[in-house]
Amino acid sequence: MKHSLKKRIFRYVVIGLGVALFQLATFFLFFHILHLHYQLSTVITFFCTLIVSYIAQGALTFAAADGSVRAGHRVSAPLFFGNALIGLMLVTGVMFFGVEILHINEYVVQIMAIGVVALYNFFVFHVIFR
Repeated sequence: MKHSLKKRIFRYVVIGLGVALFQLATFFLFFHILHLHYQLSTVITFFCTLIVSYIAQGALTFAAADGSVRAGHRVSAPLFFGNALIGLMLVTGVMFFGVEILHINEYVVQIMAIGVVALYNFFVFHVIFR
């Protein structure tokens, strides 16, 4: 594996952990404190996290050596947010299946959904921000 790819994966994981903690805290706020339905909390949380992730991953993980985002925001933003629809379907699907079908705790399923979407997104980001 190339050294730059290893660094990119490392940064992706570190930033991803921070974004995941933000996502869990946001989900906790909407679900536990504001008592919104878990699916509505998931959707609101997803969009909040999406913005944080776009800024953090685009600027810090997938930026070119000079600090610029390789594809430019005119190209990368529509692709990123278009891809987000797939991510939203993944996260809400995992949440529904885990909570409604398997009867797993909402927070546990939220963590599982984060993992599924993180793996999917790494490969997509790798292409978008190339």
